[in-house]
Amino acid sequence: MSLCIRCGKVFDHARGCSDAPPGIADTSPPARNERALAAIVEAQAALPELQAKVGSSPREAIKALWKLQRLLERHPSADLTSFEKKRTYNEVEHSLGKVKRDLEEKLGPEVERILADLTFAKKALELSHAAILRRKEIGSINLDALAKGLAFDARGAADPTDPSASVRAAADAVKRRLDTSISVDDDVEAWGKSYTNALSTGDAPQEYPPALKGSTLGARVILLLSVVLTGSGVAVIAVAREHAVGAGVAGAGVVGFIAGAVLLATRLSESNAAPQKFQEASQRFRERLYLVCIARSLGKLSSNLSQAEEALRAHTSGESAARWKKLKTQEKDLIKTVAGDSWEEGRTVDEELSREIQAAGVVGSEAIQPPSAIGRDEWEGLAKTYLIERREDSDAANDARLAALATIVLSQGGSREDAVAARRSAILESRGVFAGAAPRATARFKSTSD
Repeated sequence: MSLCIRCGKVFDHARGCSDAPPGIADTSPPARNERALAAIVEAQAALPELQAKVGSSPREAIKALWKLQRLLERHPSADLTSFEKKRTYNEVEHSLGKVKRDLEEKLGPEVERILADLTFAKKALELSHAAILRRKEIGSINLDALAKGLAFDARGAADPTDPSASVRAAADAVKRRLDTSISVDDDVEAWGKSYTNALSTGDAPQEYPPALKGSTLGARVILLLSVVLTGSGVAVIAVAREHAVGAGVAGAGVVGFIAGAVLLATRLSESNAAPQKFQEASQRFRERLYLVCIARSLGKLSSNLSQAEEALRAHTSGESAARWKKLKTQEKDLIKTVAGDSWEEGRTVDEELSREIQAAGVVGSEAIQPPSAIGRDEWEGLAKTYLIERREDSDAANDARLAALATIVLSQGGSREDAVAARRSAILESRGVFAGAAPRATARFKSTSD
């Protein structure tokens, strides 16, 4: 087929497409020259049959002409390194121009109309492929990992008429949880950078934050003063024989000692509870980081679908709606010319694209992974990147790092070689930025905008 079912390009391939022929991404002058020479040979070989069709089947000639025009368009004469070959290229272009003029003598403006419709159909087919692919992606993601933590029922949220319904419902559930857990950010910021690694990995720190342990200094001072005061009261009684005054002073000391002892016990109890409180804060922080990744991943899926559908609407609605409808219903042969010989004209465009995408296995079994799938380095990188993102001086580069790290929650998208490499790079960069970042925090994260 002329249409690549995997990447959705006609007569071409997107960067990284696994179905692209070897060397297609090579932009060196020798590679471009070789491809342009091959285009000349292909066009020259097709010219005799094209010229014969002008008289016997002008409509077929127009479609063949359009294909050759696109071929030369992809491989311009500027790619050729030989003046002789450029002259040959120009001769081919001249021959195609003559074919077009001969066709116009027979069919008049209809020639230009069909050529324009073929170009229109090419873009519409590519955009239709993108929209259907995005619908399948968003409709096939497994959200079962959210059932435990968020009590989210993916099957209950599904809508057979709207493939994005479950993802939107999941995004709303994630946002609600993020809205209720924002206070943990303040604790993490207040405790300082030295606790970030322990909070993100779940390890116990060498020392717990003073705010968790509670200071015993005040209690010890009260106890010391109370002992002194009690001793002073006893001395007044024994030496000065002032029983009433001495008893009052000693009594005050005893009361102070009791208060100091109670305060010391409270502070010691707080210190003993510090490990548990720190672990609870770590769990809340890790859950927040996990949900931030999910929010971004689901938001990306929704954004991809919205952009694809909007692009398709912009190209095929309004004044172009009737044109696209006519091509899909009355001039299906033009659609087949664009898509390729294996295109089934008996189905609608959406049906045929869906069938081809399904048969090619383009959409994998994507799923949200549980937090246990995130490694120590990813937790650390997420924490530092997230805290940098909250600062008022955060920039687009950090947002890109957070987006790269967010892919860790995707079972398929996150395991691709390019995604793994991007996360490694993001972790290294975030470590450096975090070490030198000024602690100016502001609530910058918007859980539903990414």
